[in-house]
Amino acid sequence: MQKPLTPRIVSCALIVGVLFSIFIGVSASSAGVVLNSETGANQRVTPTVQTEFSPILALIGFCLGVPIGVMLGFLWGRSGLVGALGIILISLLGGFVGLMGAGLFGAETRVAMSDTAISVEHGPSNSVLIVGAALGTFLGALCAWWLRPVKVDTDLHKLPA
Repeated sequence: MQKPLTPRIVSCALIVGVLFSIFIGVSASSAGVVLNSETGANQRVTPTVQTEFSPILALIGFCLGVPIGVMLGFLWGRSGLVGALGIILISLLGGFVGLMGAGLFGAETRVAMSDTAISVEHGPSNSVLIVGAALGTFLGALCAWWLRPVKVDTDLHKLPA
């Protein structure tokens, strides 16, 4: 049986814990403010986006993410089918990171006005989310494959004389 690699397990635990703390602890809300009292097409709306951070929710996210990261690191450090499952799960984690990055960096604010209402939406479009998830999955699979544990043959009697 192959011995699990402790640095791999610890690094996966910390990375997934931080990702879950960001995912759970950070939120954004949007609103629109009408700056003048005119009606109709002359109204000027200023959209605002407020990003909030909750330390308690971030701590809960970190505590939820660490055991998942330990499991991912343990599976990723194994050989055979279990190691292949670990590589697949690391790839999916990359897709999750790509989705989070696309949601954060691809967000835009949209304002829709009608005669009696103003609607303000903040967030990424579906195509940005799909591209972010696909790119994250590809890069996660590439990293998981490139950084996978390599079996080292230490039998000296097999070396040619």
